[in-house]
This record gives sequence, structure tokens and C-alpha cells, in this order.
Amino acid sequence: MYKTTLIDINKSKWSVYDPDNILDYDRSNFDLSILKFSGDIRPREGLLQFEHQDTSHIIDFGFYGDEVKFEGVWVVYVINGMLKEDAWEHPLERIESKNFLDGIENVQLMFNKYT
Repeated sequence: MYKTTLIDINKSKWSVYDPDNILDYDRSNFDLSILKFSGDIRPREGLLQFEHQDTSHIIDFGFYGDEVKFEGVWVVYVINGMLKEDAWEHPLERIESKNFLDGIENVQLMFNKYT
């Protein structure tokens, strides 16, 4: 088990796409402004993605809405990566939250469910 400060991940089962090193941030002192104003870290659709090594399930986490005004929702998608055409149009799961940390909790729930 690989424990980040935000999410517990079984890295033998999941490959991790985290270009902004979001998983390295300390949850207890998390300030959303780091996502909004720090370098290239911006609320956007492709913030985090995880692919299960055995089942091809993909857990995707990002922001959907107006990234400039920061009006929108955080969304967790779970898709079947084996389906090339309709995977994103017909996700296995789609969970919205208004709060970033609630979204992170939803990612953790999906790890617990699909691992």
C-alpha cells in the first residue's frame, strides 16, 4: 500500500498520473489556492488519473466548469478502459462534489470499491 498525504493507493494495482504532484500535498494543511495560483497547477479536467493494472478500470479526477472564475464541480469518473469509443460517454461511476477534499474522498471511495 502506498500512502500519500491525500489518498491511500495500492501501487502494485494502480498506475498513477499526477503531473502536478497533487498527491504529495498535506491534507491537514491543504489550501485550495495552491491549485488555483501556484505555477501550472490549475483546476482542470485532467488533474489526476489512475489505471488499474489488472482490470483496466480508470479513475479520473478533475474540475469541470469555468476554471478562471472557479465556478464548477470536482468530478470523479470511473470508466472501463477496455471500451475505446463509449467509455467516457457511459462511465461506470460519476460523482460530483463542490469541494476539492470531498472529491478526494470520492476518489478514495472508488479505490476502495475497485481495488
